[in-house]
Amino acid sequence: MISSINKDFFSYCKRHGPFIILITLLIAWNAIFIYLRLARYLTFHYPGWDVGFFDQVIWLMSHGEIMTTVLHRTVFMDHFSPIFYLFIPFYWAGIGMYTLLIIYPVIISLGTIPLYRLTKRFSSNKWLPLLAPLVFLLHPAITNMTLNGFYTAVLAIPLGLFMLYYIEKKSWWFILFLGLILLLREEFFLVALCAGIVLLIMKREWKKGIISLLLGGLFYYGVFHLYFPHFNGPLHKIEYYYGWLGSSIPEIIKSILTRPIEIINELISIERIRYVIQILVPLSLMFIFGPLLTVLGFGFIIINLLAETPERFSIHLYYAAAAYPFLFIGLIYGIKHIISLRSRSLRIGLVTMIVCITVVSSVVWSRAPWGLGFEDTRYLYIEWNRAEKIQSVLDNIPNDASVCAQSDIVPHLSQRAKIENYPRCYQKDIDYYVFDRRGNSYPVQSSGINDAIGDFIKNDKYGLVVYDDYIYLFQLGVSGLDIDALYRTKQSPTQTKEVLFNNDTIKLIGYDIEPGNNVVAGTEIALSLFWSAIEPIEEDLYIFVHADQFRNGQLTRINLDHPPCDGVLTMTNWKSGEVYLDMFQVVIPETQQEGSYNIYIGLYSSEGSQSGYLIDTLNITTP
Repeated sequence: MISSINKDFFSYCKRHGPFIILITLLIAWNAIFIYLRLARYLTFHYPGWDVGFFDQVIWLMSHGEIMTTVLHRTVFMDHFSPIFYLFIPFYWAGIGMYTLLIIYPVIISLGTIPLYRLTKRFSSNKWLPLLAPLVFLLHPAITNMTLNGFYTAVLAIPLGLFMLYYIEKKSWWFILFLGLILLLREEFFLVALCAGIVLLIMKREWKKGIISLLLGGLFYYGVFHLYFPHFNGPLHKIEYYYGWLGSSIPEIIKSILTRPIEIINELISIERIRYVIQILVPLSLMFIFGPLLTVLGFGFIIINLLAETPERFSIHLYYAAAAYPFLFIGLIYGIKHIISLRSRSLRIGLVTMIVCITVVSSVVWSRAPWGLGFEDTRYLYIEWNRAEKIQSVLDNIPNDASVCAQSDIVPHLSQRAKIENYPRCYQKDIDYYVFDRRGNSYPVQSSGINDAIGDFIKNDKYGLVVYDDYIYLFQLGVSGLDIDALYRTKQSPTQTKEVLFNNDTIKLIGYDIEPGNNVVAGTEIALSLFWSAIEPIEEDLYIFVHADQFRNGQLTRINLDHPPCDGVLTMTNWKSGEVYLDMFQVVIPETQQEGSYNIYIGLYSSEGSQSGYLIDTLNITTP
């Protein structure tokens, strides 16, 4: 009997081998991206805009409210996205945030199913249907968008693939998926118009085509002429993205038709050309065998290329999501053309070429673990303990309190009536302010966070109620902690460097550089200086830190001068015999010249400075 079961099992695997491999690929792919998304969230590396905003929107909806304060406006002002209502039951069940983190890659990966089934319809080779799903799962834009927070627009990719699949099958089921796409965002009326064009021109299905066109036209009129004027005014975001072309869709179309030279000059910029290459090359240009689909898909890309804001033409973001279904179905037509070739060796060669281009493109441009752009290593492996410290600080905040926090802390506090992203809430009477000096300071510089902390420590209205590992929690209307104790430390530096200053009244004991003195331009370092007050200090001194490079007789300097201890605890207030920790961060500019920089440290006052002492080197490389 066991032998018979084994025989049946192997027979089943042999018959359904490709489908089993597809399911295995989907499980492995989802396991990787779900883990990465959860790790990013749990280690405080998802910004408030990418996750916290949507989490609060749906949480508020689940409580019968529509106001959101992360971005300081109602959800109805920002986008037309009634799809949010479908997520409310998960919030009633208490698993809302984790639903957004987990279900997102699962839905995206389901786009492989219509690709697989559509290829299987015209291929006698049972293994070839795996080609398009493989290209989809490894495409750098798909992997990069999946790693990002939660954006409803990206869900248009799998939904669009199912819509086009049912159009290919001449099934009315396409209307269900088109309807779901229209619930995602306002600009997807264009998808309905494109579906109508496909039905009319490619499929000659007049009834379905006219219905799709009418649906798209009615949706456009309802959203842009009724919905947004009621909630947000007539312009919505058109003027923000396309202000150089006009303030309305008719004005933009007129500009495109009457200013062709100016338009072409804008489109051929290096950034825009790179964007197009990164989208199209991983598809091996096989989509050209579906010319109408190619034109429609490329139309969505052109819309992004015409925008003023650089984020519109980046494969890391969602703005071209509507283009991908048309291009991937075009890829299916390319595979169909390969199958029609008589030469078996040519067919094998072309399939091998597609696989190689797909793999190489993914390695070069993807931010997945197999890509050169993978940047999650640090917080996946060494930041879990610190994440626990941040969470322990946040646990002191009551659920009904209003909070202002840095961007990457917002998603952990977003399920409340009032949570705002610093600095939008600055100088407002919020119940709690929370800062992490080692966290992501966007949209301000890290120095701005340091200044804000100093301001709050001096502010009589707020008291510092919790401090742990450069994480500060300020509460309205309390006295707070002892400031001197805040900067005194029993820690020891990892790098010792004893230097005496100011007539032997101050000693530099050592320092820490995190993550190390080998850095990539565009990233941030944290420098911690350990000082000892040997005797009482009679004047307020400032710290200078210079990173200098001499090359061909020219000096290139990174200037890190600053007051000690955030400017809050001056040196005249230091106690003799105590060790004080002075910590600050700096982002190395992306334009910084690479090479080795000598780090000098010294002290100065209004009357002049003392000599700087060389303590280390900073080795900068360019990305």
